[in-house]
Amino acid sequence: MESLGSGTTYMPIEGVESLEGYCTGGFHPITIGDHLHDRYQIVHKLGFGSYSTVWLAWDERTSKYVAIKIAAPADDSQESIILGLLQLANGHPVQALFPPILDEFFVTGPNGKHRCFVTLPARSSLYHAQDASDSGLFELSVARAIAAQVILAVCALHSQGIVHLGR
Repeated sequence: MESLGSGTTYMPIEGVESLEGYCTGGFHPITIGDHLHDRYQIVHKLGFGSYSTVWLAWDERTSKYVAIKIAAPADDSQESIILGLLQLANGHPVQALFPPILDEFFVTGPNGKHRCFVTLPARSSLYHAQDASDSGLFELSVARAIAAQVILAVCALHSQGIVHLGR
């Protein structure tokens, strides 16, 4: 249990971001049903990371589902720029592995100004695919295919002059 400072406590749920991340410079608060950019209706939470949350939304202009990644204001990530550069890598075999940026905008809230970018929803994360297997492991052919895709992705990044330094 963690204290929220007002005498209120909450029991953290495994696999859910901490409420402490919703502060100035942190995550943007979103509720199912919210509308963003006069176009996207939030329908489901897909996940979160150290610097962002990802939401499934209904695009009211195209009548299709999209994924919206909402970065923390302090995030100096160049992810949307990098994905845009990779879209310019015409003919590279890995180009189809990177989601195209469909839209990009900012949303301002109580925790700051947040960069948002819209992509096609992914089918599944590697974590969830592995977790769904009986053994918790990938079959050898699947593991080899994943490794090959990672190698191709690194090659594509390097071909565009992009290097991941990690944090």
